[in-house]
Amino acid sequence: MSALVKPLKKSIRINTHKISREDFILHAREQEWTLTETDIPEVFLIDREDTTVALGRTLEHQAGWFYIQEVAAAHPPFLLREEIMKNEE
Repeated sequence: MSALVKPLKKSIRINTHKISREDFILHAREQEWTLTETDIPEVFLIDREDTTVALGRTLEHQAGWFYIQEVAAAHPPFLLREEIMKNEE
């Protein structure tokens, strides 16, 4: 039951059309955001000390550098992309 009452960790997908994964990681470090990698290269769990500004209202989100997306929702496109790339080889 305790797992059901805990809030889900925030997860984000980096928009690599706007910023590279590496540049975003460096920027997040400067903002003192903690990013935890997932099994999808562009998707991270994010933890921030300062939550006075909602994640969806940050300049980075407004600029399109990342989307707020649950890890489970990111899996189907990732798996489809992997399957397409496999078939193209």
